[in-house]
Amino acid sequence: MHFPFNGSGDFTENTTVYNSTNGYGGIPGITLAEEIILIILNTFSAVIGVLGNLAVLFVVVKFRFLGRQRAELFVCSLACSDLIVCVLAQPMYVLHLAKILPSALSAVRSVLTWIATLASVSSLLAISIDRFFALYYLHQYRAWITPVAAGIAVGIPWMFSISIGVATGFSRGARFFSQYYVIIVLLVVGVVYVGIFFIVRAQYLRIRQVSSFLSSRKPQRIFGREKMIAKLIAVVIGVFYACYAPLIILPFMTQIQLSPFAWRVFPWANTLALCNSCINPYIYYWGNWKFRSAIKKINIPGRLLNRLKKVGQC
Repeated sequence: MHFPFNGSGDFTENTTVYNSTNGYGGIPGITLAEEIILIILNTFSAVIGVLGNLAVLFVVVKFRFLGRQRAELFVCSLACSDLIVCVLAQPMYVLHLAKILPSALSAVRSVLTWIATLASVSSLLAISIDRFFALYYLHQYRAWITPVAAGIAVGIPWMFSISIGVATGFSRGARFFSQYYVIIVLLVVGVVYVGIFFIVRAQYLRIRQVSSFLSSRKPQRIFGREKMIAKLIAVVIGVFYACYAPLIILPFMTQIQLSPFAWRVFPWANTLALCNSCINPYIYYWGNWKFRSAIKKINIPGRLLNRLKKVGQC
């Protein structure tokens, strides 16, 4: 996602043309050293993002590391949107920074980035609502939400994201709608997680009272697992906020005052937002022992080393 301001309230990059003397859109731009650093950062992020998100998809399919099919479907949805960024949009952005991206592909890059961004925020909204109801209706929710219903909850945001994302390539109104959709969804997600915080406190007190009369520890186990998933997703959402906040805030700053500094910061803000796509797998690794165990079982470095040894012996 990239929101340069063109002076008419539309923060799309399609009107931004790089000029080697003045920078982006006639505003003093990044230096050669900054350009090289940005290229390195985006290239590194794309590589580790592809590896990490492919590992997430493999671990979910093979090991079911969260133990909740609904939550795992949403995690896979996030991983797929991140792969679009790491495999397509971010490499194209590297070519854009190096000034070798064909102009015909600039709109394609913008559309792909919008599709991934809309899919990511829609998935975050869906999984936040899922966590809210999973904790509020602790015992009934698993029976209510079937795998088919969870699949529909994942599929609808993707259909919406693809249709609106494609429309951004042709319609200024679609870009305007998408920008404010992202902002509104992130605000709603924050409100939902405030609700989750209060639900966790209430459920914890209730389960403590009930457990003193019951010999079964099942309610505590169910609550503990749902709370763990909610905490893990909260970290994912917090990191998303941190990475996208500069890109969301800067257009409004430039709308007030066309600051050369703000224009110069845009490539860095855009890079930070794109780099968010490589972070989630490492959050799962840090925050979930089952994910760590699954990665160790896969033993990718060991398998690659054995494969190289076999090739060397041929």
